[in-house]
Amino acid sequence: MKIGYETIVSYWPETVLKRSDFAYLDQVIPAEQREMFQVPNAPEEVRRINDKDGAEILGERVARKALDAAGLEPSDIDCIIAENEGGKYIIPGVGCAVHQRLDFPQYMPVFDIKQGGASFVDASHLAWCLLLSGQYKRILVVTVAASSAGGLDKTSPLSMTISDGAAAAIVSSQNLKCEFLSYSTRTDSFIYDQCFVALRPAEHPELLNEGESEMGIYLAITPEFFEYQQRVAKSYVRDLVEKAADKAKLALSDLDVIFAHQASMLLMEGWMEGLEEVGVDRGKWKGTFNKYGGALNADFPANLAEFWEEGGLRKDSIVALFGPGGGGHTSSLILRWLG
Repeated sequence: MKIGYETIVSYWPETVLKRSDFAYLDQVIPAEQREMFQVPNAPEEVRRINDKDGAEILGERVARKALDAAGLEPSDIDCIIAENEGGKYIIPGVGCAVHQRLDFPQYMPVFDIKQGGASFVDASHLAWCLLLSGQYKRILVVTVAASSAGGLDKTSPLSMTISDGAAAAIVSSQNLKCEFLSYSTRTDSFIYDQCFVALRPAEHPELLNEGESEMGIYLAITPEFFEYQQRVAKSYVRDLVEKAADKAKLALSDLDVIFAHQASMLLMEGWMEGLEEVGVDRGKWKGTFNKYGGALNADFPANLAEFWEEGGLRKDSIVALFGPGGGGHTSSLILRWLG
């Protein structure tokens, strides 16, 4: 039985912040990091929801868009798998908000997972396995990035690279746009404490306006994490994507398009070089970093949706999704586009 995405859609907030809107941060960027925060290493613009209910709003809108695109009703869905980064609550996740706002059936499961950039790939794999079990026919996967809704630390230079956004897909065996071919995963858990998102005091409280909260969502990237990436960046993506390709009885040269979590251009450069060394042209990597920066868990599935909507995927294209996530956990999914 072929299983894949019946539809996949993206949703980006309308508020656009340009690089110039973050000029107030230039004074706190260390000299050795300035190159990292200049275009093209920093995005030209990012998107923000600017609403305390931003995670719930994005989840509702992208889920409704997915249902409309497939011509389905909430009663046609058997299960929701959701994931959000940011939002007004730590618990619950956004899954139950999507369930409530779209009036899904009461007796259906809602699973919330949290693996950062790996979440959409992991959720797709989980949906695939659940459908193969025969218990479900259609599963809605929703992923939401709403850091600003959770109090993104505006005093951290990294905030200029982070967007809010969302993506959603319906996984089924019917009316398929693509079929899943293979999944692979790897967890280098020794970096658990080296790259994380936490609630902390503002990095530079002197930049806060009077009355603004001194607590905010802080993206921590330690020097040890960058050392780790320098050591493994080239081999890491090659190892993971090659394992997924092998499972699908494909070679790396068979890949037509690659979508990755666009955490930063410096990290992506290492990943691209790693595959380029074994013959995978960097032109196969597709992204929107200049336009959206990194949207944590939501950017690369949203990019896949946009690329498809704009006619960028040919029939029988082999697509690789690469999702480096939290705690050193990273996943890859290979799929064949059916048209």
